[in-house]
Amino acid sequence: MRVAVSLASADPLRIAEAAERAATAGASALHVDFGDGRFVPWLGGGVELVAALVRLAAIPVDVHLMVEEPEPYFAPLAAAGATSVVAHIERAPYPWRLRALAHRSGMQFGLALNPATPISDLEPVISCADYLVLLTTEPDGAGELMLPNTLERVQAARALIGPDRALEIDGGVTGESLTWPMRAAVDRLVVGRAVLDSAEPAILIAHLASGNGVGVR
Repeated sequence: MRVAVSLASADPLRIAEAAERAATAGASALHVDFGDGRFVPWLGGGVELVAALVRLAAIPVDVHLMVEEPEPYFAPLAAAGATSVVAHIERAPYPWRLRALAHRSGMQFGLALNPATPISDLEPVISCADYLVLLTTEPDGAGELMLPNTLERVQAARALIGPDRALEIDGGVTGESLTWPMRAAVDRLVVGRAVLDSAEPAILIAHLASGNGVGVR
């Protein structure tokens, strides 16, 4: 199981420390959220931050674009050294174009769905993405608890996309919320506070990574 550690909840004055701690603890990647204040109600991320993390850490840096217009970010992120970029299906009317831009620059391309977006919306674009991302909390929602219909959505997504494409969940992932039925359906996790606030982050990451998944990692 691939475990990326999100830096969205890190102390802004100690992001470098949080990134190094995550990498040392065995994280598969660092995860950076971009917010534009429009698609989500907050501002965050930055190409300069991605470039700094790439220089700092010897692990991949994934970028999740929670923005109204994702395309302009692709070239700067590639130049900064991002490993993968995720755009939202709700704001990607031409996902094949985005895929081509990402691949041309050497980045993987993912498509994300907000919790209120029907899983069936994936059907026309399944083969477009290298991996698919289900948000399992609302962006900047109250609290960080995984939404109660998460398992149902994860299983529906897996049934739709089949075994040969990776499925990632992002939001409220902890050692307790990641049930064994959920582990059986997903391949990639994004984890934030659970790791950053843990007294034993290496043990927690190893526990989370112990699921087998079913798709391509």
